[in-house]
Amino acid sequence: MVPFLPLLNNGVRVLIALACLTHIAISSPLAAAGSPSLSLSQPSTALNASEDHVHQNSLHCNRLPAWIGADSAPYAYRPEDCLRAVNLFRGDMGKAHNVAYQWLALGAVALPELGQPVYLPRRYTWGSCTLTLASLLDVGPIPDKPPTTRTKGSERVVAKWTEIGRSVATLGSTCVLEAGAVGWAPYDVFARQSTIRSTPLGIFFWATGSEIDKSVPDPSKVGLKGDDVDFL
Repeated sequence: MVPFLPLLNNGVRVLIALACLTHIAISSPLAAAGSPSLSLSQPSTALNASEDHVHQNSLHCNRLPAWIGADSAPYAYRPEDCLRAVNLFRGDMGKAHNVAYQWLALGAVALPELGQPVYLPRRYTWGSCTLTLASLLDVGPIPDKPPTTRTKGSERVVAKWTEIGRSVATLGSTCVLEAGAVGWAPYDVFARQSTIRSTPLGIFFWATGSEIDKSVPDPSKVGLKGDDVDFL
């Protein structure tokens, strides 16, 4: 039993247990044609009661007050809301084609030859939990953040939605389900030779309205493109 799970109410523990047993999958409609399916049931680490941050295999799980919300005990977010936020992401991934899109930092200009743009930060919020896709250029201090310098290369990532989805699934399984925490990971956590220093796009789970959530810009509120995506 993961140390944090006894802190949760019975309903949440049942939900988490069912999630782990039944392999909550997020996959595109192309999965049957050979695209990889994604599962939120790949636990690899746990956060002990004495820890507030753990780093393993480029996954950064934490229970820092700025991420989980300091005003409610033990959590200001509900893990089941994080799973529902993943389902919102799944809806967009299901609409995307099996081609690469360009994922752009705030203010970056799309290059037509690199595919359809996805403007970041991009949030999927369900109640108390928010799943965010954001360029590390647009995120302030976070655990184990690598040095980031804005260049035409670092302000964009070219990747398929399913490639982003693998890291969403891994982070959700490891931090939310297994460790009872939130956290972040580079999008290409599965890439064999990738290092965090070459990954300008991060996947994040945090409590809605938390300090970290408020610190990351909302494109629609600063006059920039945000959640609009052309899936055609």
